Amino acid sequence: MSLAKQISAIRKLLDNLVGDSDDKRPIYKAVDLEKKLVTGVVMEPEIFDAHDDIISDIAIEDTAFEFMELYQTIGKQHSEKADAVPVESFIAREDMFIGDEFVFKALGL
Repeated sequence: MSLAKQISAIRKLLDNLVGDSDDKRPIYKAVDLEKKLVTGVVMEPEIFDAHDDIISDIAIEDTAFEFMELYQTIGKQHSEKADAVPVESFIAREDMFIGDEFVFKALGL
């Protein structure tokens, strides 16, 4: 697949993951075309999300573990399955950078 087609496919995947959310913050922090990996924000602690909910860092960890154990399906607002699969889920244990992007402690990725 050409680089242009790969980038187009990744953009389409990201659009499908965000869906019709009014939350305009970017969800992805890094894209590795060679490995076909996208690292993105799933949940942020103590910040209103697209549904006006606030979630604690403890709940983020519990949810991340439950998701990987029981579901592992990603897609637009959890209603349409994306042409992708999660291969890793992690919680930022400290403030850090992923590529050039800053990530706060307890962020679910």
